[in-house]
Amino acid sequence: MVLFVLPLFISAIITGGLAWYSGSYHCVPGVREFRLSLLITSIWSLFYAFELLLPTVTTKLVASSLGFTAVAALPVPWLATVMKFTGRGNQFKRYFPFILIIPVFTIAAVWSNPLHHLFIQRVSLDVNDLFPIMKEQYGPLFWVHTSYTYFLYVLAAGFLVRLLAHSSRRYIGQPLTMLIGMLIPLVWNVMYVTDILPNQRLDLTPYLYSISGIFLLLGLVYARLFDILPVARDVVMDAICDAVIVLDFQNRVVDLNFAARKVFGWPSETQLISQPFKKIFAPWPAVMELLGSQRPQRTELVLERDQELFYYQATLSLLNDSQGNSLGMLLMLHDNTDSKLMEQDLRRLTVTDPLTELGNRRKFFNALDSEFTRAKRYHHVYSLVMLDLDNYKSINDRYTHLVGDEALRMAANAMRRTVRKTDTVARYGGDEFVALLPNTQEEGALQLAQRLRDAIHDCQVSENEHLTASLGVAVYWPEDQGSEDLLARADLALYQAKEEMLGIVLAEKHSQIMDAAR
Repeated sequence: MVLFVLPLFISAIITGGLAWYSGSYHCVPGVREFRLSLLITSIWSLFYAFELLLPTVTTKLVASSLGFTAVAALPVPWLATVMKFTGRGNQFKRYFPFILIIPVFTIAAVWSNPLHHLFIQRVSLDVNDLFPIMKEQYGPLFWVHTSYTYFLYVLAAGFLVRLLAHSSRRYIGQPLTMLIGMLIPLVWNVMYVTDILPNQRLDLTPYLYSISGIFLLLGLVYARLFDILPVARDVVMDAICDAVIVLDFQNRVVDLNFAARKVFGWPSETQLISQPFKKIFAPWPAVMELLGSQRPQRTELVLERDQELFYYQATLSLLNDSQGNSLGMLLMLHDNTDSKLMEQDLRRLTVTDPLTELGNRRKFFNALDSEFTRAKRYHHVYSLVMLDLDNYKSINDRYTHLVGDEALRMAANAMRRTVRKTDTVARYGGDEFVALLPNTQEEGALQLAQRLRDAIHDCQVSENEHLTASLGVAVYWPEDQGSEDLLARADLALYQAKEEMLGIVLAEKHSQIMDAAR
């Protein structure tokens, strides 16, 4: 009997000692649960030893029930160890109450078995060997417990295999050590419970935990099991703020992170993996064109999501092996929206008058030069209207500058409402405004000038006072040497209209002076 019982005590000592030794890694996620699983294993080995040593069925049954309590609890801390080791600690916390249901139910069924016999249906004492061994015929609740226990171990093994697949060679020993340490006793237990091994009277699972413990001890010493915690690929990929999409040499999506799913509005990666990029990115022609080029480059992409435009700095890289063979492509998208919008705001501020929110002189002169170049090249005609508020100085003097500023804003809004979208309206300076009118002949310019004057007159400063304006109109001549020629004629016409109180003056055409004074 000593040959059978002594290894159980040795196994208990090994696993208990390993639990004590691993306490030096208490700061590492999963070590606390790892120690608990080792302590439970040690307790199981001890009670199985007592079950073999005790002489009667009654005492053996008590030791067996204590051992089953440890067996029912063991997969929970082991699963917790693996999930925290692989970066899934938050998931375990979320599902922990549900994971405990079957183990708690199993422990209750073990200790209440004399009332229902659904866990162990019958117990007998086998005395055909060197020492008496208790034989148990299991009931349906035992198989529920066993199936659930195997499910938790398979789930933990799956997490370790997934980590193995994404670990570098430097860290492959860590998950491999844990996986082998778990599989050694598990495989034997499956064969014992399912009677794959005939005439096997002893459950060697607790014995094998001593081998598993030694293996894990070697892992602590040589594989540095808890010295350097490997970070799962999912954690690394999803920690990257930029969108990352990996394609294989057949242009199929093989990997992507959370940021990529967020950019394109994909709820999960399940339906995307192994799909050709032409199918996935069909709604985004710019991305299709970039990936279709299959050459490394950096460019800007503008994508629409939820009726908003987002700007991305896109980097496409080619992936090759050491022999230069193509493995696929890597697309990274850096969200540049905030800086792009800030750049647009700054650009807008440089060409916007802060008081009236019309264009300023810079915007006006840029538009004027562009229009002159276009007219010279394509023989177009354009016109310019200059407008000056007649009574602005008087308003400032009588009603304060605040009212004067409001008068300028009213005049600006009136002009903005009157002109076409293709026209450029700007504050030229002080109480002077300009309107650049592309593709506008003399008649159209005069008509618009009249509408502008009427719109200004509709602006009411006080109960009995309206704004009034004088306007100078000039039309492009093919003989103009520069845009300043048109500007000079419009300025001269405005001066004449203001001095002679003529309302609107067409430059160089005194016969068409329109006296619209009211």
